[in-house]
Amino acid sequence: MFALFRDDMPHAERLCQEMLQDFPVTDPYLRGNLYTCLIYAQREMFNFNSVNTFDAQSLQLYEEANSRFVLIWHYSILGPTELERGNLDQAEASLTLARAIASEISGELSPLAAMPGILLAEIFYERNQLEKADDLLNLYLPIADQIGFVDQLIAGYIYRARLLVARGADTEAKKLLKEAKTLAVKRDFRRFEIHAEAENARQMILTRDYKMARHLFREMLKQTNPDSLYPGTRVISSDAIKALTWCRLAIVEGHLNDAAAVSRKWIRFAKNRNALRTAMQFNVLLAHILQQSGDARKSMRALREALVAAMSTGFVRTITDEMKNNISLLTQFVQGQHLADDPILNYANQLLKIIADECGQDIPASSVSVDSFVVEDLPVELLSEREREILQLVAGGLLNKEIAESLCTTEGSVKWYLQLIYDKLGTRRRAQAVQRARDNGFIR
Repeated sequence: MFALFRDDMPHAERLCQEMLQDFPVTDPYLRGNLYTCLIYAQREMFNFNSVNTFDAQSLQLYEEANSRFVLIWHYSILGPTELERGNLDQAEASLTLARAIASEISGELSPLAAMPGILLAEIFYERNQLEKADDLLNLYLPIADQIGFVDQLIAGYIYRARLLVARGADTEAKKLLKEAKTLAVKRDFRRFEIHAEAENARQMILTRDYKMARHLFREMLKQTNPDSLYPGTRVISSDAIKALTWCRLAIVEGHLNDAAAVSRKWIRFAKNRNALRTAMQFNVLLAHILQQSGDARKSMRALREALVAAMSTGFVRTITDEMKNNISLLTQFVQGQHLADDPILNYANQLLKIIADECGQDIPASSVSVDSFVVEDLPVELLSEREREILQLVAGGLLNKEIAESLCTTEGSVKWYLQLIYDKLGTRRRAQAVQRARDNGFIR
C-alpha cells in the first residue's frame, strides 16, 4: 500500500503478485485489496488484460468480508480504469455507486465521499456536463488534499482549471495550476506534477503564449530526444502525458516529422493495449500535425478515426480540448464530408459548436454535399492487426460479446473497433464489411 500511495506502480504490482503467490493470504478483505491494487498498478502501466477478472475476484472477496467500506476504494480505482478503456458508462456507474455508499457511511461532504466524487466530476466534464462537474468540484476540491490520492488530485485540479478556461477565466486557471504544482512538489507526487506541468503547457498554447511554450520546449529538448518518447515495455501513464506535451510543443516549434513519429508510435501502442482514451488524444494530435505538414488527406483520416471512437464511446472534451487552438481542423473535416446522413457529421458539428461558443467564434457555413461516400483506395496497411482479427471473428459469425470473451477484452472495445473498421471500409453493416475485407484480401 505504501508503494501504491507513493505512485510506484511497478513495485506495487510486483509486491501484490508475490503476496498472492507466495504467502497464505486467506483473509478475504486483504486478498480482495491485493486484486484491487493490481487493477490500479496495471492500469498505470497500460495493462488491462486482467481488469475484469480482478474486478470479479475482488467483489466476491469483499462480499465474503462483509465490507461495504472497501467498495468505495475499489470503485474509485475501477472508475478511472474504465475511463481509459473508453467505457464511460461503466466508469460513471462505478463512481456513482461508490459516492452513494460513502455518503451513507460518513456523509455527502466527507473526505470518503470526495474520493469517488472528484473522479465523477471528471466523467461529467468529459461528457461536457460542465455544471455537474463544477458542482462536484465545489463540494470536494477543498478537501482533496485530505484524501492524499494522486488520481483525485489530478482530476480535481486539472479539470477545475479546464472549467475555468471554458468560462474565460484564464488567469485563475494559471493560478490554480501553480498551486497544483506546489502541492505536487510538497507531497513528492511526480505524476501529479507532470499533469500540472502538461496542462500549463497546453494552456500556454491555447492563450498564444508561444514565447513561453518555445522556452518550455527547449527545456524539454535538453532532457530528451524524440526516440526516448516512444512507448516501451516499461511505459507508464506519465510517459504518455510527457509525449503528448512534447508533441504539442513540437508543433509550435516546427518539429513536425518527429512529432508525427511519436504520435503514430503511441497510437499503435494504445490501440494494441485497449487504451482508447490515449489513442483518441494522439489521433487528434496527429491530425493537427499532418494538417500543419500539408497532408490534408491523412490529417482528415486521423481526425475521423478519433471522432468515430469518441462518438461511439460518448467522449466530448478529450476531442474539443485538444482542438481549441485549431478550430480550422474540425471545420475542414465538416466541410469535406460527402455523406449527408453520416452520424459522424452531426457529431462533428456538435463539437464544432462547443468550441466556437467557448472561443467566441462563429461556426463557418458547412458545404456538405449528398454524394455517396466513396473510399478511393484500400491500402494494405488500412486495417490494423487487431482490426483484422476482430473482423475475422465477425466473419465466423461471432457476436460482439463472444468476440470480447475470445480476445479477453470488453464488449465496448469490440464495438469501438467495429466502428473504426466500418469507417475505414466505407460500410455501415457487418456483412458488407466482411465482404469488402475479403475482396481486398484483409481476411480469409
